[in-house]
Amino acid sequence: MANKVTFKISEDEYLGNAQFIVKVDGVQIGDVLTATAAHSSGQSEDFSFSGDFSSAHQFSVTYLNDLYNGPGNDRDLYVDSFTFDGHTKAGSDTLSNTGITAGTSANLITTNDTASYDVSQYTSQPTDHTPSPTAEHLNPIYRFVNVSNGDHLFTTDINELNSVLKTSPDYHFEGVVGSTPDKGSNTQDVFRFFDTVHGQHFYTSDVTERDTVLKTLPSYHYEGVAFQAYTDPTVVGSGGETLERFFNTQTGAHMYSADATEIKSINGGQQGPGWIDEGKVFTVHVATDTLLHA
Repeated sequence: MANKVTFKISEDEYLGNAQFIVKVDGVQIGDVLTATAAHSSGQSEDFSFSGDFSSAHQFSVTYLNDLYNGPGNDRDLYVDSFTFDGHTKAGSDTLSNTGITAGTSANLITTNDTASYDVSQYTSQPTDHTPSPTAEHLNPIYRFVNVSNGDHLFTTDINELNSVLKTSPDYHFEGVVGSTPDKGSNTQDVFRFFDTVHGQHFYTSDVTERDTVLKTLPSYHYEGVAFQAYTDPTVVGSGGETLERFFNTQTGAHMYSADATEIKSINGGQQGPGWIDEGKVFTVHVATDTLLHA
């Protein structure tokens, strides 16, 4: 059975063109490919593959050669759309994307960023990959680290992401560290504050704690709802993680971790003095980095 797969690809060229590979169920097909169409000019070019993909589960594009030297000097790759046997999806309509979203495109911005597309609904063979019921409603959590003081900023807001990239050079983009659901009957708000004394962000899903901070800690500037978390951790099962929060009485920093070994080392003093375990705070989808700081 012959199937046809087409990716529409574009790039931001900087000291050379963006290169990438395509995989089907984790196995590379074809050679290393080079993009030449300018995304900024609205251009795009087709990269097509034909073969027996009747038992395929997912296709992916992985970016290979990022280069960045400040604003305007950045090499990026864009997946503008994906087509499988005449079924077309916008590039941003991914099963997963470790890069960011740029309009209707998946924007791969660092080396090894990958955008994956589910095709199991179009193939006739049984699949061992079944996306969770909420998969199409998940929002990537983007993380920055402030190289001056170690503060970590988490956001799911693409506009804030782009603003920080353009206007806050001390904040280094670290990629996607997990995902959160849209607001629903089984979610709760996670509130974000910025401690203007220590230059640190603070997160809580506890409304009472939020109100206490508002009333008693004037140095904590309220920044609103950062993202959603699950009120019932069992909904996501093994696909979720509940973060535990720590506070350092010496530095004013907060740390968030879901890793049992890491939690044990913090409580045992291996991460330095002054840490107090403040308990479990909220549940999100599994992150790629189990130690989250704020």
